[in-house]
Amino acid sequence: MQIPQLTFTRFLAAAVVLVFHGARGTYPFTVYPGRYLIEYGSVAVVYFFVLSGFILTITYQSKRERSGTINRRQFWMARFARIFPLYFFALLVTLFVLTVLYAQTVTPASILASLTLMQAWIPSLADTLNGPGWSLSVEMFFYVIFPWLLPWLDQFSNRVLLALTVGGWLFGVGLFYVVANHLIPINLSAEAYNNLLNYSPWIHVASFINGCISGLLFWRYVRQHPASANRNRLSWGMLILGAVGLIGIGSDIFIMQYAQGGVLTPVFILFITGLSLQTNTPITKLFSWRPLVYLGEISYGIYILQLPVIKLFKKIDPLGLGDTFLRDIFTFVALFVVTMVCYHLIEKPAQAFIQTRWNTRLVRGKL
Repeated sequence: MQIPQLTFTRFLAAAVVLVFHGARGTYPFTVYPGRYLIEYGSVAVVYFFVLSGFILTITYQSKRERSGTINRRQFWMARFARIFPLYFFALLVTLFVLTVLYAQTVTPASILASLTLMQAWIPSLADTLNGPGWSLSVEMFFYVIFPWLLPWLDQFSNRVLLALTVGGWLFGVGLFYVVANHLIPINLSAEAYNNLLNYSPWIHVASFINGCISGLLFWRYVRQHPASANRNRLSWGMLILGAVGLIGIGSDIFIMQYAQGGVLTPVFILFITGLSLQTNTPITKLFSWRPLVYLGEISYGIYILQLPVIKLFKKIDPLGLGDTFLRDIFTFVALFVVTMVCYHLIEKPAQAFIQTRWNTRLVRGKL
């Protein structure tokens, strides 16, 4: 089941994170409403987690229907081939930039944690080296549990799944509240405690599971109600409700303190499901436009390469622009160019190579 209109939303989320990391000190992001992206832009990563659960579920639920199961090793290899080659390249570039250009000392522990995608589990190392990589560490945990999670969820009725969604959301927000208010007696530095609060896989697992549940409910609904008119009416209602929820929740400073804990997960579910339900509408036509889909396809590179590229151009500042919005624009354009080159020369070829080698070994009976 292909839903091209969702692909562009990955770029939108990556762009929000890019502004959050790369334009914090320049106008128009030092004043409102631009300042809002700087304060809450990191919540776009939670959107990635919800979207990941949604897409994986509708993809592999269809495969489960045909084969009756999920080939775990094949699934894990597909995920590895998808994320690790460019992740590894970005890590190498980051090490070069930090050690050569910034003369920073990196520890073997931080390198090992990043190489094994375990950094999110270690509060003191969660955002070391290529900081955005913490979310890939969290995603790897989700990939490990997914082959068991989906069959377990599929045994429940829609009503039970809806109840699990509400319960999971309350659990995620509640856990974040408990950790945020230091109700867990853990002897950590302030920085490590902040990392535990924002980067721990346990903080974000509820958002991923709710993404899986919403994907399963969507898959069931589409199977039972293929009529486009009904789907479009429902989708517009969900999108409007999501917009109202985003404005209502997003404008409440107290509630947004817990944004990283998944407060906006229901809003993300409404947007993702609403967009997915739409067929042949102006939004689907726009978001399915090939240039926008392409931006979504390269969004992973924009996300994982942003830190080394931003640090590189801030250090060398080839146009002598200083800490200005113009330099941010130049850096972002350079990042897009680097990302496109890496997408065609590293990301896609490496993914195809790994998948081909894996499939060849399967045919030969070596796995």
